[in-house]
Formats: sequence, C-alpha cells, structure tokens
Amino acid sequence: GLHEHNTKQKAEVLRKTGLVPELNGLINTETEEQLHNAIRHNRYYLNTMNPVRHIFLMRCNVDLRNNRLNSLMTERLSRQLHCTTAVDSLGRVVAAGMHYS
Repeated sequence: GLHEHNTKQKAEVLRKTGLVPELNGLINTETEEQLHNAIRHNRYYLNTMNPVRHIFLMRCNVDLRNNRLNSLMTERLSRQLHCTTAVDSLGRVVAAGMHYS
C-alpha cells in the first residue's frame, strides 16, 4: 500500500507517498486504500461493460459511497456536538442549533 513500510514487491516501493515531499500531509493514504478496496469489489462486473457504462457506474459508485460516508460523518458530529447539523452550499458541515442536555 501507499503507507506501508514492509512492501513485498519491488514495484510497490515507488508507490510510497513519502517519496514525494509535496504530498506529505495532503493525502490520507488509509482512506485512499479503503476507496481502492471498495472499487476492487466492483471491478469484475464493471470490466464486463463497455467503457462509457464502466465510467458512468464507477463515478456513480464513488458518489454513492461519498454520500453515505458524508451522512455518517454528519450524524456522528451531531451526536458528539449535541446539535443539529446541516451541509451548506459549499459542502461544509455547520452546526444549525445547539441542544444542551
């Protein structure tokens, strides 16, 4: 993977983000690997399609996954902050109302 130091194949050594100082701190390699793992599950049926459908469904799957993860994160923030949250037009989560218990 991108953040593993114990790579077994020589080709994997070049995939380490540590080799590019400009990427340090900009890429969450754990999240990136989780995304690629999710994509691997869909690879078989996507590869049986023509390129246009493949790209459409790949983008659709990534969008659905992002929406699901964003909803989970918004719900988690609501519980932790004891408030209702909303997503603004820029995609940022904002506290809509504080509820102290």
